[in-house]
Amino acid sequence: MWKLAMDFLSRTTRLVRFFHPDKRLDFLPGKISDEALASFFEANLEEFSAIKDGFKENVCLAAKQLVEKPNVVTILQQLPLENGNTVVVVGDSLSDDYQSWFEILTVAYKEVTGKTVNWINLAHSGDTSMQTFASLGKVKQLQPDLTFCFIGTNDSRIHANCSKHCTSLSESFENLKALKLSCEHYTKGSVIFLPPVGVDEDRISNDWLLTAMNAKWDNAHLKSLGDFIVDELSPVIDIRSIFNGPNAGDMFLEDGLHWSLDGQLNVAEKVILNLGKLVR
Repeated sequence: MWKLAMDFLSRTTRLVRFFHPDKRLDFLPGKISDEALASFFEANLEEFSAIKDGFKENVCLAAKQLVEKPNVVTILQQLPLENGNTVVVVGDSLSDDYQSWFEILTVAYKEVTGKTVNWINLAHSGDTSMQTFASLGKVKQLQPDLTFCFIGTNDSRIHANCSKHCTSLSESFENLKALKLSCEHYTKGSVIFLPPVGVDEDRISNDWLLTAMNAKWDNAHLKSLGDFIVDELSPVIDIRSIFNGPNAGDMFLEDGLHWSLDGQLNVAEKVILNLGKLVR
């Protein structure tokens, strides 16, 4: 049915971009081959590899735009990171995206400094604040020098026609406070939160994949969650204005949930511009 709804390449590209079975199932003793991963998406190895190469190229092009800005270069050069340091992000698909702000930041930093800092993406598509606790074991193991925590969008997810969110606001607030304490305990330097930005509910209601998942998101719930993060979980980089301005529609993909490459690029830039005053 999906093949009738849109062409194979477009459908498969989007699925590969946000769903990473090898990452989700990395606790299993075996290793998932690229051939097996391609089969998850009804693609062959050549198609799968070409799609991933396209993501890498887009990230490099986006990072190149950033490093052409002198203020960005200055901040990246002055970050107190050294060879062998580790930076991690925990979160959901907005960071787990192969073209995410974190991936763009990674490439931009390496391009500017040449340092061998380990940038490790621990985000998992679909995760709520409660599910993010499963990533803390790796945070503990890595003992990073800087941790980003960008979670909460899926707390506002609703399935079927019920009115119950995946995570209530009161539970989300408690989860986020606990995540902050744990991440601070395991991180040598700063733990920086990003608040959820909201979604385009109309686009979501017409999307081929999200409707097949019988899922929708609640902006009112997301606003309350974002306000709590900004007010209570300092230090925070508030990126919400990017998605509330006159060009907000261009920042989202057609699904209304995920971000376009422009959206991810704008977030990467805002994160960098705020890092200099937040990282200790």
